[in-house]
Amino acid sequence: MRGAGLGDAAIEERRPLALERYRGRLAETIRPEHVRAKPGVLALLEALERTPGVRLGLLTGNLEPCARLKLEPIGANRFFTFGAYGSDDEDRYKLPPVALARARGETGIAFEGRDTVIVGDSIHDVLCGRGLGVRAVAVATGKTAPAALAEAAPDALVPDFSDKAAGLRAILG
Repeated sequence: MRGAGLGDAAIEERRPLALERYRGRLAETIRPEHVRAKPGVLALLEALERTPGVRLGLLTGNLEPCARLKLEPIGANRFFTFGAYGSDDEDRYKLPPVALARARGETGIAFEGRDTVIVGDSIHDVLCGRGLGVRAVAVATGKTAPAALAEAAPDALVPDFSDKAAGLRAILG
């Protein structure tokens, strides 16, 4: 909206309708039969869910209802009872503290430092948690080339999660 020349007041006024239209359009166009989990993701999430001391949260630039729409066809919503979303802040670098606060609110545990891991497929995913001193695991299943992910210096870099044991080692350290 800023790119179209709207000021802050107009953006605030129009944002709810624009976001609802976006969500509605996504709901109309997403086809569950076209949604596929990346290799090994569901098995890895199941293993992490069974691991004592591990709590899973979702950190994404997607609006929460849109993220939920995208996860539903593969049955992944059940793994993520808390998180932070693009609907919380348009600056993805402000989302990790939101996710940590929600994690603490839900679990009563203060997740700090190297005990917290952000997993993602972009350079921004690797970098967004660095200010918090958390671990970053890059997975080369997105648009970012593995070499570019490596340049961001993640704590671990995996091609995908088809090797569940390697995925667990990367995430659990």
